[in-house]
Amino acid sequence: MPPAPSERSTAAHRSRRWDAIILGSALPGLVAACRLAMAGQRVLLVEEEETRQAFQGLWEPFLLPGIDDKALIQTCLTQCRFPLIDRRKLVPDEIALQLITPKARVNIGGLQATDEEFRIWGLSGEKSSHSLLSSLASAARAEREFMLNTPFARTSRFRGAGRSRPTSRTTTAIFERGLPAEYSEAPPELRSLLEAQAQVISNLGQSTPPPEARAYLLGAPLEGSSSFVQPGETLRGLFRQRLTALNGEFRKLRRGFEFTEVSRLPGISPRDSNENWLGRCLIFNTPLALIAKALSAQGLPLPSILGSAVPCQSPAQLHWRVPAACLPEAMARRLVCTLPPSAHGQRIENADGSPKQEAFRLQILPSSAGKRFVEILASAAVPPERQAETLAQMEQVVNELLPFSKDQLEPLALPEPQWDNPGAVADPAKGAGWPAEIQLRLSQRPPVYDLPRHNVAALGVEGDLLLGWRAGDSICSELE
Repeated sequence: MPPAPSERSTAAHRSRRWDAIILGSALPGLVAACRLAMAGQRVLLVEEEETRQAFQGLWEPFLLPGIDDKALIQTCLTQCRFPLIDRRKLVPDEIALQLITPKARVNIGGLQATDEEFRIWGLSGEKSSHSLLSSLASAARAEREFMLNTPFARTSRFRGAGRSRPTSRTTTAIFERGLPAEYSEAPPELRSLLEAQAQVISNLGQSTPPPEARAYLLGAPLEGSSSFVQPGETLRGLFRQRLTALNGEFRKLRRGFEFTEVSRLPGISPRDSNENWLGRCLIFNTPLALIAKALSAQGLPLPSILGSAVPCQSPAQLHWRVPAACLPEAMARRLVCTLPPSAHGQRIENADGSPKQEAFRLQILPSSAGKRFVEILASAAVPPERQAETLAQMEQVVNELLPFSKDQLEPLALPEPQWDNPGAVADPAKGAGWPAEIQLRLSQRPPVYDLPRHNVAALGVEGDLLLGWRAGDSICSELE
């Protein structure tokens, strides 16, 4: 529970009230805010000023799998009643991503096209490649059906209470979940590269996605992907616009805040304001560890609910703005690039015991500086002690990929949010996380919830979307 009101949180402060206050601007909270607002709840989303003023592409999902109405992203947008004109801002990409190694540049997207790519680059034989890809595509479709037709998050500590209902009336087919048998028979080099793909698409730190998630992360890109092609258009921005249209509110914090409770309503007191922002419930949409660190830096007491904070970290990240002419013609918008061998000498293994191929994600985004430019983002989830080495490795790889960009790859300054970092990564505790149901409630009185993004990180952006969707519905059912 939040601590007792401090001197700053007395009756001398003006209190403003909402039904739900969401602390943090990550994607799950934006989706949950829309679902709450659609049900008529008054919602306030609070974000850190530095996060809001930064280049928003830094916080965008790496991959939006699927190019038709069956894609999970389109399902979520439809359920949140986005108008068709907004849904059409997502443009299909037949090539979902490229796998880049020193020896190969493999396009992933479309079963037949990917099959040809594997054989052209000598990664698999004709029959084995087609069988592997077909089984992965089937496993991904089945896993999507399972996600959409299974309770995903719950607010009550008692199983079965407070669950959101599936939106589809179809019955989930019975199937053997996880990686298909053909995967274990794939050549080691191909399997190592696919493991790198799954790791990069996920939002995990160092842990490996479970088999169910890996089956989805490997099979879903075979259906292609979607992208925003207009400068300034982002998925988070789309949900922000939708929330504004639903009369949701946004507030930026320039300084820190304190937790407060007035008349059994939880909320916060901004340090640069004489107001209390109170809600019928308070929802954490940012890692608890970041909030605990920010409060400690201010010398403020930590609420007991922060005692279960899972360690998190910022990924190693680089940002460049370069002329579009610097990009090779065949370069895709999203790349999974393998890293050179690490100098630390430690052997890292995949879940099956094979050597792990470390990789990073590389995105090419439209630039607000005009069509002549593009934004290039490189990111890798590595331990803090290896970030400096990884940054140098990523810069080396990008320089090799862009031979026409000599003297133009000067990294831009990156923001350093204190408590609202939508790009922070973390790993679930052993035995927690997908495919287990997600527990949302932190406190009964006052009602405080958590959107534990690390517990769905293995699913990448689909985890964020489903967490926000189901959490919004579950919390709404308790507010009614």
